[in-house]
Amino acid sequence: ARVLVDLLLAEQRTLRAVDEFSAWHDAGGAHGGRFESLIPSALPGAGQQFAFGVDLDSCTGCKACVTACHSLNGLEVGETWRKVGELESGGAGCNTAHRQTVTTACHHCAEPACLEGCPVRAYEKDPITGIVIHLDDQCIGCRYCQLMCPYDVPQFSERLGIVRKCDMCHARLSAGEAPACVQGCP
Repeated sequence: ARVLVDLLLAEQRTLRAVDEFSAWHDAGGAHGGRFESLIPSALPGAGQQFAFGVDLDSCTGCKACVTACHSLNGLEVGETWRKVGELESGGAGCNTAHRQTVTTACHHCAEPACLEGCPVRAYEKDPITGIVIHLDDQCIGCRYCQLMCPYDVPQFSERLGIVRKCDMCHARLSAGEAPACVQGCP
């Protein structure tokens, strides 16, 4: 008789994304754990900036990106910088219903509302990469940036009394490593 764990493991082995990741890893795709093929090979050109590229058709909604972000950034319980959800189209009486998994994080906007709304300049936009970075040591916890951001990105930390947000793991990118969410995605 098979136990529940055996059934769940058998089911996981049939998941396409897991199979692809395993084959990629076995072929040496995770060279040094740095995932070089998943990060930019050069700095952005004039009028360009770094951005997350997500293949939503491949996203299974497993939330490995959320877990990796949480773990590698030392986030608190309930604090998330990357979110995974679902969009549904079609409704009652519609023959073409569709469900799409979506993952989002900071958009690192061209004109960041969080930066513009901060009275103490606790945000800066890297002029080369376009990454919007929150400066924790300058934040006074007023939360104006939360009111300004149309994407509900900045997260208030009750424990620290400041706001924090995704910085596209700019320190990891600078060291030639992929952002945590990218590295965690199977």
